[in-house]
Amino acid sequence: MTALTQLIGKGFEVGADGDKILISPAKNLTDDIRQWIRDHRSELLAELQRPKMRPHALLVRVSNLLGCSGDYLLKHGFLEPCDLEEQAATDPWVLAEGIRRDPRW
Repeated sequence: MTALTQLIGKGFEVGADGDKILISPAKNLTDDIRQWIRDHRSELLAELQRPKMRPHALLVRVSNLLGCSGDYLLKHGFLEPCDLEEQAATDPWVLAEGIRRDPRW
């Protein structure tokens, strides 16, 4: 499990602005989580600054990880075409994990 996935799994939204890590909701950050973020800062930044993937390639990667077709993900609303544009820099594994946590899955 990646550092980014661990934070997302704890209910945080994570982004980057240059070398700054942005996390919300900030009110949920504990001292232990803040220290963990400092310890994993370089790994988090590397994941957040990953080059963008073309939407179709992202859809194929996510569907392969989930063992279904891209059409299935789109037809059942697990992903929208705009998601593929907006999440182009997101690790496909992170998207697949989010879908696996969806109660409809």
